Amino acid sequence: MAFYDNNRVITGCEAKTPAGGVATCSVSTLAIGSHPVAAYYSGSSGSGGTSNTVTQTVRALTSTILFGQPSSREGEVIDFAAVVSPSAAGGTVTFMDNGVNISGCVNINLFQGTAACLTFTPWRGAPIP
Repeated sequence: MAFYDNNRVITGCEAKTPAGGVATCSVSTLAIGSHPVAAYYSGSSGSGGTSNTVTQTVRALTSTILFGQPSSREGEVIDFAAVVSPSAAGGTVTFMDNGVNISGCVNINLFQGTAACLTFTPWRGAPIP
């Protein structure tokens, strides 16, 4: 059995022997984008065939860099920004303080790879709201 991506054999998946009627192939080399993947079985004594096609979508790995002021005084406005790469990545960013959502900074939509939030420094000892 061989696995194909858009009618081209997937490297490393050229000759997989089915065990119990199932053949598998693991790869980490597919490029970003959509891939129509199918399995072809040559069979024995006239048996064989083609599987249905499954679309495998590979998404870009994203990274996030957080910017904020290193220190602030009580009651001051704090500006947080997250830059996500690649800039075409969609979605939202939630800013947190010790694992707790910062009020008003939850599910901020990305715009050209950036999300920003303004909040204020709480009084001494209080978490960021």
